[in-house]
Amino acid sequence: MLEFMNRLLVKDEKTKEYEWVEGLIMNQTLKVTRIYNFERMSEEERNQIIECGRIWWEESNREIPINVFLFEEMIPFEKYLINYKNQHIEEIIGHVVQLYKIIPAKIDLKNKKS
Repeated sequence: MLEFMNRLLVKDEKTKEYEWVEGLIMNQTLKVTRIYNFERMSEEERNQIIECGRIWWEESNREIPINVFLFEEMIPFEKYLINYKNQHIEEIIGHVVQLYKIIPAKIDLKNKKS
């Protein structure tokens, strides 16, 4: 597994069974984790999003979501975004972007400078 990829262990709300989901987390909020689900992509699409992931990993600060950093390149993958309630996620493997954690810190820093 590449450093920018993720695996989630998710509990199905209906069946109560667990499944692993592989992909690339776009963003995690306090309630929801949004992930580009690789399992629903063709091999060619998977290779394309992995290349986008490499660019994002190597050229960004890794704190902003990939779809913000590579806006145009990520549009074709929007149809593969899946939302999971955090209460149903048992385990996350890999780097997680949590934009809500950095925005208040930057606003506070800006207010202190004023």
